[in-house]
Amino acid sequence: MHRAAAVSLAAAVLGLAACGSDPPGLPAACLQDEASVARALRAAPGDVRLADGTLLSTCVTRARSDGQLASLGLLLTAVAEDLAMRARDERSPELARRVGFLAGAVQRGSDRTTGIQAELARRVARAAVKLDGSSAAVQRALIHGTRAGLARG
Repeated sequence: MHRAAAVSLAAAVLGLAACGSDPPGLPAACLQDEASVARALRAAPGDVRLADGTLLSTCVTRARSDGQLASLGLLLTAVAEDLAMRARDERSPELARRVGFLAGAVQRGSDRTTGIQAELARRVARAAVKLDGSSAAVQRALIHGTRAGLARG
């Protein structure tokens, strides 16, 4: 067999093998409920994982279909909005840290994709705007949480 033919055959075999290997799917824990995400965020800025050990950024990265993105977007946006409103009303640095962490983790996951998850990242980050004008302690906690989410969310 000529070298060029062997290279072509090898490329075709590799191409077929790649077609049969789907990327990992979206873990069920990613879409469980708002309470499970909020519960996981209590660990922020530490090791935040869903009940099955999934990182929030992994949820964002693995949500590929329109339905998965819509469901995940509704869930994460609702958690972010709720935490942000409570952080503002209660003047709570702890809740602000959780909002920041969630926004950072979603951005981290979005950064690992081709861009389709960018709108989800914007919507979750928009919840943090509710904390504009909050105390310096709340603002610092928001920033600290965001950095932690970006680093290890």
